[in-house]
Amino acid sequence: MLPPGPRPGRQHPPRKETAVIFGGFSIPSHTHRLLPVGASPVTPGSSTWRLGNSPARVLATGSARRRVVVLGHCGADDSDLLPLISAPPPTDVACRRPGVWTMVEEGTDTVVVHTDPVAAQPVYATRWGGGWAWSTSARLLASLTGAPVDVQRLACAVFLPSVPTLAAGRSFFDGVRHLSPGARIELPADGGEPRVGTTWRPDPLPDHVPEVQLRHALAASVGLRVNTDPSLSCDLSGGLDSTSISMLATASLPTGRRLNAVTVHPDGDLGGADLRHARLAAARHPRRLTHHLLPLTSRHLPYTAITEATTTDEPAPSTLTRTRLVHQLD
Repeated sequence: MLPPGPRPGRQHPPRKETAVIFGGFSIPSHTHRLLPVGASPVTPGSSTWRLGNSPARVLATGSARRRVVVLGHCGADDSDLLPLISAPPPTDVACRRPGVWTMVEEGTDTVVVHTDPVAAQPVYATRWGGGWAWSTSARLLASLTGAPVDVQRLACAVFLPSVPTLAAGRSFFDGVRHLSPGARIELPADGGEPRVGTTWRPDPLPDHVPEVQLRHALAASVGLRVNTDPSLSCDLSGGLDSTSISMLATASLPTGRRLNAVTVHPDGDLGGADLRHARLAAARHPRRLTHHLLPLTSRHLPYTAITEATTTDEPAPSTLTRTRLVHQLD
């Protein structure tokens, strides 16, 4: 994964066709000699790199002594982002626009990472080379440092998954930190302790109707996702959550596009209430939504072919139903 030279640990390069990973260093010179295979700086001279084709927008001053990098799918347009380069961004900047994105400020003596509130794009960091290395992949950082699995963190996930505070700030690899979501985190170039300021809290806003805010936030996020990939599909279980998302996605589709909505049901049973509700929802948009039924058999039981799942930073909840999801996507 690293260029020729000493390699501190076993390398586990991600699959190039699927991996989308960002990362960087608090010491810019490290970026030019420690890039993962297939990765490249987001712009010449930047300490931030990208692996894969996810979007990255770079804003810089004329002298390039300060950069602001927006990584991932962000609902802000260029006019919203340009003011961020002339003055320090608001501490809650990552909470103000829809999407799954991380913002990085690059300076001469520090790197500041703004994480998203729900860790949809988690960010990790570890000490390296006298400074800090950070990435959206904990496995990649563990490969860089040769870090073993954090057995205590693993035990927390297995035996006490409902007590997340026991694992707060820890990844599944020893010495690789999971940076706080919804936070502004300074990673000093000298390897000093990160300075963390949590910027997002679910406080009510006066004169704002909660359900209207929720609808606007959902519509903006779903619309951004649809515009990113108009050929996407959606679960349509017949329940409130998936039905709401499906209807918002259908309304956001460009003209001429159709949403593929999938409903799973027991094989031979077409009379369930959830399936009936899913059909009623799909019938509202016959020209914009294609409704697919997926009958489940013994071939789709949980844990089937679980060992064939791709290795990731940590087991995803979908791992248990992997076979069903593969069938659904096929």
